Amino acid sequence: MFSRRLWDVSGEANSSDFKASPIVTLTMSMHLSVNRLTDPAAIQEIAAEWEQLDALSVPRTPFSSPAWNALWWKHYRRQDSFAVDEFFMHAIRAPDGRLIAVAPLFIREYRLLRFVRFRFAQFFGADSSITELRGLVCAPDDQPAAVAALAAFFQGQYRFWDLLRWDGLRASPNGERVHGLGEACDAGGQLPNYFIPLPSTWDEMLSRLNGKFKRNIRKRYELLAKDGFAFKFRVNENPDSVGKSLHRFFDLHGLRANSDEMDVKHPDRFTNDVNRAFIADYVNLLAGRGACRIFELEIDSRPIASILGFVMDDNLWLYSSGFDPSWRNTGS
Repeated sequence: MFSRRLWDVSGEANSSDFKASPIVTLTMSMHLSVNRLTDPAAIQEIAAEWEQLDALSVPRTPFSSPAWNALWWKHYRRQDSFAVDEFFMHAIRAPDGRLIAVAPLFIREYRLLRFVRFRFAQFFGADSSITELRGLVCAPDDQPAAVAALAAFFQGQYRFWDLLRWDGLRASPNGERVHGLGEACDAGGQLPNYFIPLPSTWDEMLSRLNGKFKRNIRKRYELLAKDGFAFKFRVNENPDSVGKSLHRFFDLHGLRANSDEMDVKHPDRFTNDVNRAFIADYVNLLAGRGACRIFELEIDSRPIASILGFVMDDNLWLYSSGFDPSWRNTGS
């Protein structure tokens, strides 16, 4: 076993995208308790608290929810001859017992040779283009205290791994680092998280567009009608319609990815059976809660485009899309 310790911090996001915690902001000197959760069943035990914590972030994302993380462990946990995963999640609480942060971590042990092992501690979401953002789950203002508590807690445990990677730590508004890990870390990079506040009505939305953009929208409608095509826009949101449209979404996503006519190549995220099964489970779970949307454009009774989205309170996360490339130049 290697004896070194290595920290890696990467994937910072801008904290201006998030709202402050409604509770009293923690200070770095406040004593926080850090508890390791040794059983995946613990996710369900703290799910209600976790969901309240997750609701503090704006924009909301599906990736920091207990539902996403529970299903992620179910589908992506490795137990094979090359790699074995160990559940390594931690809960951080204030002195009064309130849940302040969740660190959904796991340790993957790579068995390189018979007597060589490499243990890599990282956040849930180490998948192929499925989890778009990952990291510590906490209110933005509480991140420095939560990270400092975790760092202190891990000081005596670093021999359990060879590399610990911190992902998704939010950057402060002035660009300064807020992780509190000192010099024992890699600089890492930044990952943007775009948030578009929408007006309350379509008419108000149109009023903000310039004349050229409005004419382009109108032209697309007119050219379809001129060519004799009738279109329909459909929103699938109940469990039955979502289940049926999900298969069409997979097909259209694959058609776009495998087309040789695209200027920009898009990988097929769901050609992998594990990725497809994970998304199907998550979509079915959210559809049962009324929180999934699959938007479809249909021409002459044939679906030609699809977008998968997730509803979180008054936020809509547009996750992935696909379309039939044979319609790419229609109406141009």
